[in-house]
Amino acid sequence: MTDKMRVYALKVDVDWSKDVHASLLEGVGRFGWSYTKDDSGHPIGSADLEQLKAKIETNGWPSLNQDDQARYQAFLLDLKRGDWIVYVNVPEWGRCTIAQVTGPYYWKALGDDFNHCFSVDPKSVHSFDRNADIVHPALRARLKLQGRWWHIYAEHEFRALISNLTAGVVAKPSTAFTDASTLRREIEPLLQEITTRVQWTHPNYGLEALLEIVFNNIPGVRTASFTSSSTTSTPTRKTNIGSRPTPMCNFISRRQARPGSIRSRYGSRSCRGSRLAAPPSQASNSSRSTSMPTSTHITTKLSPSSGPRKRSVNASSKAAVSLSSDSGY
Repeated sequence: MTDKMRVYALKVDVDWSKDVHASLLEGVGRFGWSYTKDDSGHPIGSADLEQLKAKIETNGWPSLNQDDQARYQAFLLDLKRGDWIVYVNVPEWGRCTIAQVTGPYYWKALGDDFNHCFSVDPKSVHSFDRNADIVHPALRARLKLQGRWWHIYAEHEFRALISNLTAGVVAKPSTAFTDASTLRREIEPLLQEITTRVQWTHPNYGLEALLEIVFNNIPGVRTASFTSSSTTSTPTRKTNIGSRPTPMCNFISRRQARPGSIRSRYGSRSCRGSRLAAPPSQASNSSRSTSMPTSTHITTKLSPSSGPRKRSVNASSKAAVSLSSDSGY
């Protein structure tokens, strides 16, 4: 079982970023708030955390002067071998550097500041652009400045970053598309499981009822419910789009299409509208032809009826052709 990873993010002043990065490559991690001179430039002595801790345990927190209280960064005493450090804006602004801790805290006077030290593995040191596509969006958000130091609780994402850096993956700037790709990779296993569960709980036609429930609960989606019969089913539509009326149509099922008809064998949809009928004189002598001559003017009338007109048949086997007008759809 893998031990839980502890990741610390540390803030570094831009004036010290180059020095801190150089020290990491030599196996030394450093942290600020360990200045050795006061604002007037007078020496104020060591800020060894072990000594300050002992003083607090003996005489209490008030025994520390104002400078010692500011320099007492107790979290450094909790660093253990195997922990990871992320330096923000090191070696330059917008970039971060990681290193793995190999030893506990110690004090070493290396300069006017950044004298809190701990050992790191130089081979584990890697720098990267925090806005690169190899940085998970959740981890990227945690690499923004949030104080002197803070914990990063994104172990899986941090391990993936270490793997990419160790493997030398070429990083590119993150975009909305790269973040969407990350989301897709993460939800694909979930979608497979969801699909399996849906098929298991809604077999056969049960899926249709589930989809009706889903769509009815999506704002702005227009749905239709149908009541079926042997010949006719009438849809009832509800809409949230203003007060605009929704055209209603009857779905008429025809079991068999008449020879020569242009209607579909599966039925036709009719609404209130107009019909075009060819005069008997324009019909072809062939019962198979449905073409209409263009040399003769055709006069059409709007039907006053609310349903399909009855077809008139010429006694001399002339075929009449009617076209349905679906003006309401």
